[in-house]
Amino acid sequence: MIFILVVPFLMAGCSAFIVCAAIPPLQRFALGASLWFVACVPCIVGLLLVMALCDIGAHAVGEQIRWDPGMLTRFSGRGLSWPGWLGLTAAALAVGAGASIITVAHGIVIRRMTLSLFKLYVAFVSFGVGVLSSGFLAIAIGDKIDMSEHVLPTWTVCLLLAVALSRICYRNARLFRGTYPKTFPIVTREEFGHGV
Repeated sequence: MIFILVVPFLMAGCSAFIVCAAIPPLQRFALGASLWFVACVPCIVGLLLVMALCDIGAHAVGEQIRWDPGMLTRFSGRGLSWPGWLGLTAAALAVGAGASIITVAHGIVIRRMTLSLFKLYVAFVSFGVGVLSSGFLAIAIGDKIDMSEHVLPTWTVCLLLAVALSRICYRNARLFRGTYPKTFPIVTREEFGHGV
């Protein structure tokens, strides 16, 4: 079940990175946009763990007072009950808030990296995006045609595409940066990449 929840967010993160990286005015948002979708994954997993613990606790309380905790989220003939919708809305807001906090903290950290460290970081992230994106594409194509004899060449092409994306992003890393931090700048403007 968790795999089914994770894949759409990874695909959305890869798509956000590639779209933002391809459009020059949006390149500085590529890392943040892709991270927001990917950060939703641990937030969802954490929320599922909390819900499981709450369900165990509610079940234990229900055993003691003969109350059915499942009535709050039970499907009726008209769909999810109003407490279920309220819980679903609260869960979506919690996941969005958690992902936003992670993305803001990430932005603060990467704006204080030296340019050479930032270039390596962008190359690493873009390689991961390239591997995932081309992997998703290869799996989608593999479902349509019989690729049993073409597995190695397909994955080799996917790896080469990932390396090419990583190289392009490494060379253009300055475009992926925001502005020089005004508060608590740890690196100098030259180390940040301005004036070099």
